[in-house]
This record gives sequence, structure tokens and C-alpha cells, in this order.
Amino acid sequence: MKSNLKPHIVVLGGNFAGLTTARFIREHCKDDVQITLIDRKPYLIFIPNIPIEVFANHDPAETLHMPIVRVLEKDETRFIQAEVKEIDVKGSRVAWVSATRITLRISNRSRKRAFSFPMGVSLKQN
Repeated sequence: MKSNLKPHIVVLGGNFAGLTTARFIREHCKDDVQITLIDRKPYLIFIPNIPIEVFANHDPAETLHMPIVRVLEKDETRFIQAEVKEIDVKGSRVAWVSATRITLRISNRSRKRAFSFPMGVSLKQN
């Protein structure tokens, strides 16, 4: 019986090499594969130009900041903002932890508190 599932390629890292790899695979494989890119951040910063931007009195965080999600969506590549914890080559699996956080704000009339948790953390009342 032939499976209808497409091969799934996971690219680790969204800087120049990872982004270029994902786009190259999409260009050559078209829609015959599913591609997922995993990176801690949803943007790319062109690090070699940081000194030039600083000397020109520009903020590199603004001038060298390129969001990658739009580029990946255009190529129909899934993006996961996460940190890779383990790679199981034999099992063809990647274990990751979400790099995004949720903030829980609790307040009553007398005081306010904010707690920040990684996504996926279970909150239980004792």
C-alpha cells in the first residue's frame, strides 16, 4: 500500500544557511515535500554589518532585523519558534522546547504580580 504522506524535512536554524537551505529545497522539490524550519527567534540579523550600522549611528536591531516568518509562509514552509533539545537520527525525530513564553498576570485590590512561563508548562493548583 502506497502512503500519501509527503516526506517531511526539518531544517534546524533560521539564519542564512538554514533559510537558504529551506528555500533551495522548496525550489527543487516543489510541493512534493513538507518543510519545517525550527529556530529560537523569528528573525534574522545580519551580524557582519553591525559595526557599520553603529558607526553610522543606526540601531542594528532595527536596520539589520529581517523577519523570516513571512518568507517561509510564502514558500509554504512551517515555522516553529523553539529551541532544539535533542536529535534522534535513527528515529528521525527532533525534540524541542517552545521559545515563546506566556505571561500570567494575577491581581487583586492590594497587589499585582506577573509570572512568565515557557509555553507548554502545566500550571496546577495544590
